[in-house]
Amino acid sequence: MLVDGLVNNPLNYTYAEVQQKPQYTKLIILHCVEGWDATILWQGVKISDLIEPAQLDPGCNTIIFHSADGYTTSLPLQYVRENDILLAFRENGQILPVTLGYPFIVVAEDKYGYKWARWVTEIELSDNDKYKGFWELRGYNNRADLPSK
Repeated sequence: MLVDGLVNNPLNYTYAEVQQKPQYTKLIILHCVEGWDATILWQGVKISDLIEPAQLDPGCNTIIFHSADGYTTSLPLQYVRENDILLAFRENGQILPVTLGYPFIVVAEDKYGYKWARWVTEIELSDNDKYKGFWELRGYNNRADLPSK
């Protein structure tokens, strides 16, 4: 998995190298814009632990996630750091199935599911805080915040 873009030290992690980073688990609800949700115990690594060794450019403010199927979406760098957002490779104690995003899924807690990039192959660091991915280009809100309770 590539970590590139506005970095001084582009990286290319193997699946095993990602798993060697400190691992965390979080019980998070995935909410779909279609009205369904699923509570899942996610296991993975902090995205910040993957990107920091790449030495981010000071102008970086956005992370763009690229998936094996061409899908893209973005999240603010600050949100990822402040919320310890995970790149998960296990769900409910099992290896992430292909249907859910193997090898990696972004666990974008408190965001709708279209921000949960699956089949992640690249993490691009950018200064484009207006970047619009697949669904955002089709009119979905770029922030994807869940309604307040």
